[in-house]
This record gives sequence, C-alpha cells and structure tokens, in this order.
Amino acid sequence: MHSSGEDSGSQLVVTSEYIEKQYLSPVGTTFRSEKIYRNQIKKVAEVQHRLHGLWYPPVKGLMIIEKGRRHSIFVPETAQEYAAIKAKLLDCISPMRMDLVG
Repeated sequence: MHSSGEDSGSQLVVTSEYIEKQYLSPVGTTFRSEKIYRNQIKKVAEVQHRLHGLWYPPVKGLMIIEKGRRHSIFVPETAQEYAAIKAKLLDCISPMRMDLVG
C-alpha cells in the first residue's frame, strides 16, 4: 500500500513486513528513506504532532516508534488512505503495543 504526502514530497509504503517513509532531504537534493520492520515496532500511538514548529497548529496522526533506535514515522491524518494504513497496523501489531484514541 502506498500513500503520498500532499505537499511534503513524501511517500509512505506499508507492507505486512515493514512501514517505510520516503522523503526529500531538507535541502531537496537527495531522496531518503526510513524503514521500520514490523517486529521492531515498539508502539503505535495516535498523537497530536507539530510538523513545522511552534507557530503552526498540531496535526493529528499515527506515530510509529521503533524499538531501541529512536526512529519514528509520523503518518498525518490527512494522508491518503489513512484509515487503511491504520487498519493494516491494527492487524499487524499486538493490541498491547497500540495506543489509539477512538
């Protein structure tokens, strides 16, 4: 399953094995990716996250946190196929590692 960010130039890939975020570097010259394998997911939480600093309102979405490596992937609620991504994570992750609001 693929989901594209509307204005961020990012793409999210969700499979039964991993979740990967592909995005442009801050300078915009290289393409980077962060991948978290299913067995390395510490927690998935529905959170309010500030994407662009204190002057912008927080955005609701899913935060996928990796065990031990301090990596995380944020999926904003406005992402295409957000409900399908959330459902797929619910199927892949044990309920003890989910912290969803509503």
